[in-house]
Amino acid sequence: MKLGALEAGGTKMVCAIGDETGKIYDQVSIPTETPDVTIPKLIEYFEKNTVDALGIASFGPVELDPKAPNYGYITTTTKVAWRNFDMAGSFARALKCPIGFDTDVNGSVLGEVTFGQARGKSCVIYLTIGTGVGAGIYIEDKLLHGMLHPEAGHVLIEKRNGDAYAGKCPYHRNCLEGLAVGSRLYSPGTYRLCTYPVAGDDHFRRRRHASETALPTHQGKGDRISGRIHTGGRTSGYGSLHRTGKPA
Repeated sequence: MKLGALEAGGTKMVCAIGDETGKIYDQVSIPTETPDVTIPKLIEYFEKNTVDALGIASFGPVELDPKAPNYGYITTTTKVAWRNFDMAGSFARALKCPIGFDTDVNGSVLGEVTFGQARGKSCVIYLTIGTGVGAGIYIEDKLLHGMLHPEAGHVLIEKRNGDAYAGKCPYHRNCLEGLAVGSRLYSPGTYRLCTYPVAGDDHFRRRRHASETALPTHQGKGDRISGRIHTGGRTSGYGSLHRTGKPA
């Protein structure tokens, strides 16, 4: 069976052709522009490869309730051109094949559970910090949806004293995504994640760009990303956690 895969990100769209064993035969990356520009390029790629089914893992928020009239839509995203766009329907109409649709992070965590580092685990959290901040959660051998996908990036947090950054999210001034999105992490004078483990409960540390001095993340409150990761993980009882993004 020839399967198509689309990872729809805010910066780029990654398309691939593979099979049910996880073997990848071809892969391309297409910049994310507006739907009118980007979607025809994606459809052309999958039409050329004549896929039997397509799985879409998309940035969000997205509507995942099959009973909803706007199922398969990207909804109230911060990417204005993509708001209320019929993502799954666009491909279903063009390709006339079965379409699987979920969030980008749920697609990632499902991939890890099926073929990657989380094989054999029943409770897994997959975190991504890039164009946006998101979490894919796999609990008791199924993806977590609920009333809607858990928007971990829009959890409100308390800012550090003296942090005058206004935030990049148009909906909240102090949500995790608005304060810790990729462009924020890698701007001068801000903290970024380090990926090395340290003792005790300090699972991650951060450092300033201009300094090699590491600061424990659990000393107090503020925009401490790793503290949120640690707390969220303990709350959901994960068996495995994966973080993606540009390394520090």
